[in-house]
Amino acid sequence: MSGWGGTIYILLRLRVQIGWAQRVSLGFAFSACLGGLFDLLAVISRPLIIGFLALGVVASLYRFIRTKAWAVHSHHSIELTSLLYPFVRASKRWSPTKPKVETLLAAVGLTVAVVLLSIRFAGSLIILQPHDETLPISFNKFDDFQAYIVYPLKMLETGSMGAEPFSVRRTPSVSFGGGAFLQTFVLAALPVQSLRLLDVGLGTILIVGLLWSYTSQLRTTLVATAFAILVFLEIPPPFINTTAVLIPAALFFSLLMVFEFTDSDASRMSRAVLVGVHIAALCVLKTSLIPAALAFAGVQSCFAVVRASSKTRAALNCLLWFAFAGMAILPWMLDARRWTGTFMPGSLAAYYAHPTRVAAIQAATGWTFLIQHLRELPRAPYVTLAVLSGLLLVKQAKGKNRDGFWSLLATVALGTVGITLAVAGTVNDIPRFIYAFLIIALLAALAQVSAAIDRYDLRSARIMVGIVAIAVTGVLVLETARRSASMYKSSLLTIRSALHGETLISPTLAAKHREMQSVLPPSVTVLARMDYPFLFDFRRNKILIIDIPGSASLAPGMPFFQGSEAVATYLTSHGIHYVAYDYATEASTPRRGTLAALVNDTRYASAMAVVRLIFDFAQNLEELGRTRERVYDDGTAFVLDLSKPARSIAANDRHMPSDTRERY
Repeated sequence: MSGWGGTIYILLRLRVQIGWAQRVSLGFAFSACLGGLFDLLAVISRPLIIGFLALGVVASLYRFIRTKAWAVHSHHSIELTSLLYPFVRASKRWSPTKPKVETLLAAVGLTVAVVLLSIRFAGSLIILQPHDETLPISFNKFDDFQAYIVYPLKMLETGSMGAEPFSVRRTPSVSFGGGAFLQTFVLAALPVQSLRLLDVGLGTILIVGLLWSYTSQLRTTLVATAFAILVFLEIPPPFINTTAVLIPAALFFSLLMVFEFTDSDASRMSRAVLVGVHIAALCVLKTSLIPAALAFAGVQSCFAVVRASSKTRAALNCLLWFAFAGMAILPWMLDARRWTGTFMPGSLAAYYAHPTRVAAIQAATGWTFLIQHLRELPRAPYVTLAVLSGLLLVKQAKGKNRDGFWSLLATVALGTVGITLAVAGTVNDIPRFIYAFLIIALLAALAQVSAAIDRYDLRSARIMVGIVAIAVTGVLVLETARRSASMYKSSLLTIRSALHGETLISPTLAAKHREMQSVLPPSVTVLARMDYPFLFDFRRNKILIIDIPGSASLAPGMPFFQGSEAVATYLTSHGIHYVAYDYATEASTPRRGTLAALVNDTRYASAMAVVRLIFDFAQNLEELGRTRERVYDDGTAFVLDLSKPARSIAANDRHMPSDTRERY
């Protein structure tokens, strides 16, 4: 990624030197956009991905050799000077006989940061557990196993994500596919259990690198830099599934640095490409980030126009940002329209979701519920950001352009409102959608305040501002301390388990899925409702995964609450004659226990609709298991041939769990 990002920067002929973290961020942004073209052309494969990465390595090595030779002859390097600035500044305040307290604090802080960073990275190399409350960095059986592991594997095995008409997570309402393409970088060479390496591992390192570069540009002290890094490492990200969290955060950070530090006299096209590729990458990584990405660039455009001597020229330059972003997103949009029939729908009704599902979403979202849902958000991050921003209104950090920071603050407000309007009331844990831009605004504000402290004339004023900044940030860190400890503990447990040779997928489980497929004719279509559908061979058969029944389907919509025969007729009319189902576990959504309590809980309309649809689909599959021929059954899962009646209903009943037979 560093090689690709550096190459793009050279091609754009931008004169300002940037650090490795910004080059990597630009490389990720470019790759996420380029993936749309590859997916549209259906040319993705392991050799292509490995070749793409290898070219980046070659470009990075070439730049390193060339830069090193230049640095030797000129006796200095802009990038190296920026990287080492905090150490240089600290060394000027240090005496061997009387070391300064702040230098010792910085040394301790950086040491702790290195330890925490190493634990988080090592804990991301191999993940062995499905999600639970005690293991924050894990896999989510409902999201990852049903979708976010499937899509990059399908890309590598079939050339593109292809059609997933029964998977709502395949739709543009959730993501265009940029995140799935980036995950192919891992799965092209490593097993599924290493999938979190990209976002959790490399994403963490990338943000630390950007934060170091940012504080160096602001000329903050080493102890302030160490403190900011520790704050980031101590606030646990919402790792609820493997969708991109830290990579988008890094792109917001990189875009902030583009706005604040990139030379303003760069050609309009070069700047448009640089800004546009960041906006586009954020949009294709997660659809929920589109309002924030557009808001960030939009507010910055307003600043640029207001401050420009030629308003018309500035407005045209800013319009180019969005024009290029639209061009970069277009391949993903065309790919989405090809497989889902729409660019960006107004509701799930465009994907033939069941009316009860659509109505439940409409009954819990919108302006009517905005204030109510905003009150449900955690207050500590916003209060901390407000206090730090208030300190900056009194005295800003030294520099020509801080409009990017104030644009980012506006982005936090507009992005929070946009996400709350769109999804609050239909999903739990809304802060995970906001994290990417909120955490960067907090880190940038902390760095800005640290840099501004030196501009106060009175020492007492500097001390007071420092105390206030540390106090409000400390409260935020303490609020998340328990979750942070759990995150690092789970990483250590995972490292220990990996060293003992444990694996995510047992050979028996993998063999089960191979055996299930072996009884099917090649190339036939199978509808899968399984715990581990990503273990299927997507090259041999067309596997359609139904992740959340009733949320997406083929026209005119899958029938629910009409009995199993209606489902069988509907599926066979679309050429789907085989169904695979993990009936022993009910595909990890059992009709007894926690989920059952939501069936009649009107307080959570959306969850109630989802659970009812899931349970009805499970009941229909079990009924079909009695009336259709089982071409495979190992006592835990079956594959049905919907076009053939069961040879013996009594024989089929013997394989069903006793509590299931009693229902009939």
